[in-house]
Amino acid sequence: MIKYSLHVRTKRCVAFFLALAGGHCVQAQTYTVFAAASLKESLTEIARQFEFAHPGTSVSINFGGSQQLAAQIRHGANVDVFLSAGREPLKGLSMNPGSQRTFATNSLVLVVPSDDRRIHRFENIDSLEHLVIADKAVPVGNYTLAMFDSAERRLGKMWRARMSQHIVSREQDVRSVLAKVELGEADGGIVYMTDVLAARGKVRAIPIPNAFQVLARYPSVTFGKIGKDFQKFLFNEKSQKTFVRFGFGSPLVPSHPPVLEINHQEVPFGAGTMVITRFTAKDHQSTKSYLGYDVRSWLRQKGAVITLTGADDYSVELKISGLRSKYFYIVPSRDGNFQAIFPQLSPKTWVQWLRKVTIR
Repeated sequence: MIKYSLHVRTKRCVAFFLALAGGHCVQAQTYTVFAAASLKESLTEIARQFEFAHPGTSVSINFGGSQQLAAQIRHGANVDVFLSAGREPLKGLSMNPGSQRTFATNSLVLVVPSDDRRIHRFENIDSLEHLVIADKAVPVGNYTLAMFDSAERRLGKMWRARMSQHIVSREQDVRSVLAKVELGEADGGIVYMTDVLAARGKVRAIPIPNAFQVLARYPSVTFGKIGKDFQKFLFNEKSQKTFVRFGFGSPLVPSHPPVLEINHQEVPFGAGTMVITRFTAKDHQSTKSYLGYDVRSWLRQKGAVITLTGADDYSVELKISGLRSKYFYIVPSRDGNFQAIFPQLSPKTWVQWLRKVTIR
């Protein structure tokens, strides 16, 4: 059962496991997750899916503003996974090194009360008398200010000044901004696109032009050992589809082949000779057969370091001098993504959902 408060782990006997374990009490596993408020609907469903896939487990979720949740963690709150709406709140946390992974994206939107028809374009936001945004201390507030900066370059300082005069409140999380608009306490507010779906017709959305838009990236980090299981579950196909259904973007959706950058110059993927071949490599569990491009020639480029970055922001940096005699493959997946594999190195050096290879 999903719980929405800080949860103390206890030993309890689960009937299903008692039968399998011959009557011995088995300790049930509880995963404590801290999550940004904008994830409430999507993560609640994903947590149910996780519990169903792992009988005997339960997920306890604490939703709130990312900065507030981070403060609780710094003060000793028990947590296995932290899902933030931005990177800033992660600073100073004693998380598992290298565990940061981006699992979803979001975008901003202007919302007004559903029956308000005074404006239909974002550019006219300066005509609203009572505007609510999130405080700059929380990710959505930071994204909002960055978006206003972009808009100011196009619409002018006078537009920014008029709009700023109408900001009557700066809230501690995005759902508080949404609530004030829903209740008619504000003429408009800046929230995530996902919040519009959560409001279920109580607000009207006015899109923000792409030229001003800011992409919000949601990172996850783990603490201790068991958090890795839940974090990994966020990246399976069903979980990613759930995020998308609730209005999020999936960073794992391929938009283009990996970018190859050599000494600050971008080289088209596939330029030169790329031989596709079959090879075997041992991952964490077993030896598998792959079909991929042999790209060892990349390692002959002038440069000391090669950096591989995935769509989830996982990054690996390796010294080229130690790789020249080793195999290096780029493996295409059925979904259009690519994976970087060094068969002779640890799977930790492999990068899924490859987006960029940099040689310098």
